Amino acid sequence: MKYSQRFVAISAAITAIPASAVPPLAVGTALEASKQPVPIEIEQSRPFDLPPGYKQVKIIDRDTLTAQGLPATFGNWDMVAFSAPENAPQGAYPNAGRAIFIPAEVGNGAGLFRYEVETGRFVTLMQGIGGGNAARNPDPASFDPLNDEFTRLDPATYTPFGTVVTGEETTGGRLFEITRPFAADAAGAGVRWLDKVPAIAHEGVRFDAAGALYVVDENNSGSVYKYVPLTPGDLGVGQTFVLAVDAFDGNPAENWDSAANATARRSGAATWVPLTDAVGNALTAVDPFIYADAGLGVVPTGTAGRAAADEINGTPYGRPEDVVIAMRGGVEVLYFTATSEDAVYAVALNGDSAEVKVFVDRSTIDIATGEAVGTPFNNPDNLAIDADGHLYVIEDQEPASADVWQAIDDDGDLVADRIGRWLTHGVPGAEPTGLTFDPNVPNRAIISIQHPASGNDALWQVTLGQRKGQLK
Repeated sequence: MKYSQRFVAISAAITAIPASAVPPLAVGTALEASKQPVPIEIEQSRPFDLPPGYKQVKIIDRDTLTAQGLPATFGNWDMVAFSAPENAPQGAYPNAGRAIFIPAEVGNGAGLFRYEVETGRFVTLMQGIGGGNAARNPDPASFDPLNDEFTRLDPATYTPFGTVVTGEETTGGRLFEITRPFAADAAGAGVRWLDKVPAIAHEGVRFDAAGALYVVDENNSGSVYKYVPLTPGDLGVGQTFVLAVDAFDGNPAENWDSAANATARRSGAATWVPLTDAVGNALTAVDPFIYADAGLGVVPTGTAGRAAADEINGTPYGRPEDVVIAMRGGVEVLYFTATSEDAVYAVALNGDSAEVKVFVDRSTIDIATGEAVGTPFNNPDNLAIDADGHLYVIEDQEPASADVWQAIDDDGDLVADRIGRWLTHGVPGAEPTGLTFDPNVPNRAIISIQHPASGNDALWQVTLGQRKGQLK
């Protein structure tokens, strides 16, 4: 892992960028069409189409790090995180832009590493031993992070108390906390399995102002979960709740669009129904913490948390994939994608109760056309929030329909008034993912090019407002 002067230059330039926020898109600035597939030389130099005034520069790619010793299985770079919580107060985390945590969402030998922007070095913090699902340990009592398989690690989330959470987006998915994310190696990273969080297909992970953790179950009958630590800042023991819309009268065990659920209400007044007690003991007949079927050895099934949520009438959504939390009118709001529904929901948080609304769907007005966006808005996957509270929706698509949309809610009613293409890419075989904004430099964002046909996953930065001597 050799030192590179190039990354020192990039870091110095980044810190000089003026701390102005990203403006809302307007007519004439929103992109009118998706970018078409590009050849390899464009993939390596300028994979994105951007609004006027924006610049792009590659931070690092997989081929470069593999040459420096990155584990060979560490592809499919997914939801990355700065060394600060998303949307943290500016200046609260002085090293926010100096380290980036990158998960490898692969089915065999997954892991997570820390990339240090100043030096170009990386440190592996989690690495699976190989073997896929069948090699994963379903027993928390014998868990050894240095001798276990990890698979499809999707999110990397920097917590408000200086740790990193990541989870497996697969059947029998486990959630992990890296308690010492700046350790020198995996042996010192202090990885622990958060075994009081139910077994589901984990993807989105975010925290509210009180330190409660929210996760979603990526399934076409997936629910939204809230985990409240018994001791603030300690995720080891806590209580799990499931979001249940009061008027929902469908079948929670079926897919969101089944005959029983197609006309059932999945928005409106809602309640956080307890799934466990305060220390994580199940309140349901189904044990939500079973990570393997009896008689099937160590092969996890991942249905336990979902089945427990069904028992208490947790509302099913179409593949919830990501969550973010922001303040709106003095109220915290959780946004989550429902990929199969081509929609984003907003959930106003109010203690044990909530209010659920459809924030964005295909009926939302496209800034570029002035009409309902329709089918170009497709498979919303990831979400991000900028310093001014604009929501960004990242599509799970390959060229030529892989867009990032900026959604604008002018009146704060939790229903977007319009959306516009903010970014689009044309890398064959790839999807954009992991968009996040630097808390210390609000007009700087980073985003991954995941699983390109070239195999060379890459991390890019997108910035607004360049000056002489800054990144070009």
